[in-house]
Amino acid sequence: MTSPTPDLDFDLDDVIHESQVDANRCGVVWLLARGLQAELADLRVDDAGALRPCPDIAPTMELLAGLTDAAVAAADTVRELAGGPMTPEDEQEIRTAGIEAMTFTSSAEAVLRRLFLAIVGVAAGFPDSSRVSRVDRAAVDQWAISGAYLRSFQEDGIHLMSATLDELEAELAGIVARLILDGGSQLLIDLDTDDDDADTIVVLTAEDGSVVYATSEEGSEPVAHPDPVHPAHVAAHLVEAICELGGAGIESLERVGVFLIDAVDDDLEEFDDEA
Repeated sequence: MTSPTPDLDFDLDDVIHESQVDANRCGVVWLLARGLQAELADLRVDDAGALRPCPDIAPTMELLAGLTDAAVAAADTVRELAGGPMTPEDEQEIRTAGIEAMTFTSSAEAVLRRLFLAIVGVAAGFPDSSRVSRVDRAAVDQWAISGAYLRSFQEDGIHLMSATLDELEAELAGIVARLILDGGSQLLIDLDTDDDDADTIVVLTAEDGSVVYATSEEGSEPVAHPDPVHPAHVAAHLVEAICELGGAGIESLERVGVFLIDAVDDDLEEFDDEA
């Protein structure tokens, strides 16, 4: 027995129009991601022809392709059903497909913002240049709405693409860059170690614009990177701390978790005051 279709009370004309807009937006997201993929492939080649470490974005690109296809398919369903006489069942199916187009497009945009973490992280390892500036500006545009209202980093979440510490260092540089921009989150790096008292690293942005991190290791003192912060430098120090705390076998990242937590957490505010 199947459950009844929910009653979706949305203006039908709006759903028909917005579904096509959403599918078009999703197509633009896909093209942006393809351009990002090509730029990242060029950017990570150094002057000697060697490849700089970079997280593998191929699985994320495949996810984005699937979301794009799904958004377009949903919009096509709306267009086909709206092209002739419609029964009440057709109208309900149009509304359902319209919501699907909107949902898939929103997810695709979140995946694109995730991909920008990778390219910003790799670009952070280069000296300032017009090319690096272009990458940073494009990322800020994707991470913000109309350049004014920040998207929520916590809503997007962190989905690590790295498989090694070298790759993680580049990815962390991008994460730190967005952490600074977002301002409403703190980073928690959780290590699965034998010592339960020395297995976390907390990273936060302070009111003076610096980035501060500390480990839970006994006797550890907070380390501050003053404004202007260089995300690549912070990432390098974080990887060093991961190695010191994690011990042997941490390189595979199987025992490394990276999470975002709310900046208003009481315990973390206390840590911020101490820093």
